[in-house]
Amino acid sequence: MDAGKTPVLDETRHIRIVALGDGEFFLDLHFTLTASYGAVTFRSDPVHYAWPFIRLNNDFNAKGGGVLVNSEGQTGQTDTNMKVARWVDFSRAEAKDAEGLAMFSHPFNEYPHAWLTRDYGCIGPRRVEAESGKPFLLKKGETLQTRAGVLVHQGDVQSGRVAERYQAYAGGKL
Repeated sequence: MDAGKTPVLDETRHIRIVALGDGEFFLDLHFTLTASYGAVTFRSDPVHYAWPFIRLNNDFNAKGGGVLVNSEGQTGQTDTNMKVARWVDFSRAEAKDAEGLAMFSHPFNEYPHAWLTRDYGCIGPRRVEAESGKPFLLKKGETLQTRAGVLVHQGDVQSGRVAERYQAYAGGKL
């Protein structure tokens, strides 16, 4: 809605939750926006934009012992922020009760795209470069789609089998 009065976009959300056992869960999110009422111009912040976006509490961020890793093996905000990857994981690797959260970008999304990451606990996929932090137009009748997975896992990025689970998600088996 535009100022709460005029319809601008239609949104469809599909959310699938999978209990994996042992306190692990997978959330599959699929968002579709349709410019049903006319053309829509999107504007996003060139630094802070990601969709969807997760902010973890202090137990998981770098201060709390969390380790940020992406699918390319890069670690920490400096090496993962605004870098192209298929997934990003934040895990409390050194904690006695190690656990983590990974976000996956589904292969159906436009690629390559960078990620917003912050050591204080933020992760989220950005759009492809042409639509990331720049205005872009969605013409009447066109759709914009994003699909992402969220894995809540035991252990760190290795013992939580994040890369293996991404492959299962990408292959339609998770």
